[in-house]
Amino acid sequence: MARNIIAVVKVAGPVLLPFAIKAAASAREAYEKNRARRLGVPLAEIGQYSGRGGALHARLNNVVTALDDLPANHAAFASEAGDTARRLTAAVRAAEHMPTSRRRSVHKAVSTELDSIETGLAERLLDR
Repeated sequence: MARNIIAVVKVAGPVLLPFAIKAAASAREAYEKNRARRLGVPLAEIGQYSGRGGALHARLNNVVTALDDLPANHAAFASEAGDTARRLTAAVRAAEHMPTSRRRSVHKAVSTELDSIETGLAERLLDR
């Protein structure tokens, strides 16, 4: 029985291997596209947002980019939110090397603060 299985693998293996490699590459590409869509970043930039704080880094980057779109009458908010976003980015970067429980609490605090900034940003962008 084992000899038959080995014989089949020897014959079918070289034929099926290219298909298996292509299927694995397609699955990886689909995963990366989905991840980029979820994070709201271009596929080409997905590598910049890896690690445990990758999603927070993507959110922070998107907030900083959106702050540039605010009209001049919201310059004070943009300046304050930009400073806060820079501090939050530093906190997420520092949390990468913390123990798991501490890193999770930092990420939760950053996410809460980021929610507040995003809410204020949305209100001001819709006010125009």
